[in-house]
Amino acid sequence: MKTQFSKTIFSLAIFGLLTAPFVGFAEMEPVQMKREKGSNFCTNIESAGQKIVAQLSEKTKKFDEKKGIKDGKLLEKRLARDEKKGEMRAGKDAKQDERLTTLASKADTDAKKAAVTAFQTAMKSAVEARRSSIDSAIKTFRDGVDALIGGKLETVGGNVIALKSAVDAAIADAKADCAAGISSATVQASFRADVQAAHTKFRDERTNQSVKEDIQELANTRKESVKNAEEAFKTAIEQARADFKAAIAK
Repeated sequence: MKTQFSKTIFSLAIFGLLTAPFVGFAEMEPVQMKREKGSNFCTNIESAGQKIVAQLSEKTKKFDEKKGIKDGKLLEKRLARDEKKGEMRAGKDAKQDERLTTLASKADTDAKKAAVTAFQTAMKSAVEARRSSIDSAIKTFRDGVDALIGGKLETVGGNVIALKSAVDAAIADAKADCAAGISSATVQASFRADVQAAHTKFRDERTNQSVKEDIQELANTRKESVKNAEEAFKTAIEQARADFKAAIAK
């Protein structure tokens, strides 16, 4: 029960690590320009436009930095988990070897010695098969997660480029309208609407790109694979014990 709870918590922690880099952009407020009266909007469009572009560039930089940090933490967690798994397996192997050595020391006939050898081989094969299946399930899960996140990062990168392009276009249109003599208030209203639409589109696309359910599906598949490996292991050792008992009873 405790092991299953730990696996659940770990899966949730992994999801948190994987999705955290996207939060910066998701929470980004639409770029703002101070409301100006009269001709002030057109007068300040150049400097204000530069400020908006700088804000987007800063958000992109922070996004990349967070991604790098989260990637590092995820790798550390995986390595730590693998190290702990290796230590646990080594401990179990030592105990298993000790029990089998004791069993072998009690074999006082060639038939019993042969039965012990066969039992040792069967037990080790069962352990190796279980570990191989579990390791494969873990690798499949990790590879799947990496593919999902890689795909999302690529898509988000495209969305960021599209957002920047839309904002750049809004700034260019505002400058052109100001140069054409359109009233500052009208230009400002049009500019705000364009920028707001760009941000709304970015956020909507980001919402539609959630990988949470996909990651959970991968976790469920891993859980089922581990369960099957444990059941196969149980069946194998029960058969090995039955064969051993039958052999020494002859």
